[in-house]
Amino acid sequence: MTMPRWISKWICASLASAAIATGAGQTALAIQTESTTGDEPSVAAQAPADSPLPPAAGGMANDPWSDGWIDETCDDCIPMVWSHWTINLDAVIWRRKTPGDLQLAMSNPDVVPNTSSMTFDHEGGPRLALIRRGISGWDVELNYVGIEGFRSELNMPNAVDQRIPGDDPGGLFFSDILQFPQTGMRVRYDSRLHSEEINLRRHLNDTWTALVGVRAVQVFENFEVNSPFAPIYTIDTQNRLYGLQIGGEGKLYYTERFLLSTVLKAGLFDNFSEQTTTDVGGAISDNVPPYLLTASTNQSSFVGEVGLMGTYRLAESVLLRVGYDLMWVSDVALASEQVVVNEFQRFPATTDGAIRGIDAGGSLFYHGVRLGVELTW
Repeated sequence: MTMPRWISKWICASLASAAIATGAGQTALAIQTESTTGDEPSVAAQAPADSPLPPAAGGMANDPWSDGWIDETCDDCIPMVWSHWTINLDAVIWRRKTPGDLQLAMSNPDVVPNTSSMTFDHEGGPRLALIRRGISGWDVELNYVGIEGFRSELNMPNAVDQRIPGDDPGGLFFSDILQFPQTGMRVRYDSRLHSEEINLRRHLNDTWTALVGVRAVQVFENFEVNSPFAPIYTIDTQNRLYGLQIGGEGKLYYTERFLLSTVLKAGLFDNFSEQTTTDVGGAISDNVPPYLLTASTNQSSFVGEVGLMGTYRLAESVLLRVGYDLMWVSDVALASEQVVVNEFQRFPATTDGAIRGIDAGGSLFYHGVRLGVELTW
């Protein structure tokens, strides 16, 4: 007597569940039930919309990194590996590019401080991602990266402020009236980066996954010249970018436990840039621009990102990750590049109050490593 088909399917499903529980399902093997008719839909096709069984995708039955996709040639297959959720907990160690060559002050006798000497060290921050898989054939991804601590400092001993007549190497940014017999002036440059993304991802084939989404990027910077007593010249810039991006993620090489992959992203953004300059010299000297200067503008900016990632599977649901990232941001207002806009180096100062606006034509480049863990369930 022939066993009823529903009993055969139930037995196969039970065997598959037992295999997953014992860890035998790591290689995405499928169990095929006996077919008595050629027109009955497959198990995957009969599954409800919220079932963990995904739609069939050809050529992936033997791919241990396929997230459970099954071979289209298999009529009644049950995937052995499938997860609804993935979370990536990474730490990044990135470096920001060095500012352009801009002279800050005259010095005596020969040292000329400039921003090209202000190199930024590597700084760390979190990079987090949450992915929900299998929503009507799409994956939804939330992504965040943030670094607060980019900082560079430069000493300017015996500097001379070019804007103030009669100023001598005894101090910087002080008129003759308030001249201090001091040295040891210092420039400090701080920069912060934050990025948030919401992406829709879809598997194109067994190698590539396409993505499209929205992204927000914030770049905040502070540039200040300090005396031993207090800051005497500061520039704050804010860049808030909002836009759309497209990209893809591809498998370059894999074995049962190791995967080498790449990710590419590019987008066009609307950027609101603003700068605020506070100059103590403007309050004490007629030859220096006003004490407080502000300006803002809107412009289009580009954000691009490339990453290379190696992933090692410790267990079915626990993976180690290490990679390298590169990120570009164009057409932003950088704090150091507002110095010239503020007539900082011109002497005597212009008669109209010294500010021409805001320079939002700067560019940023970040690069560095990331390492972390991936969890699936």
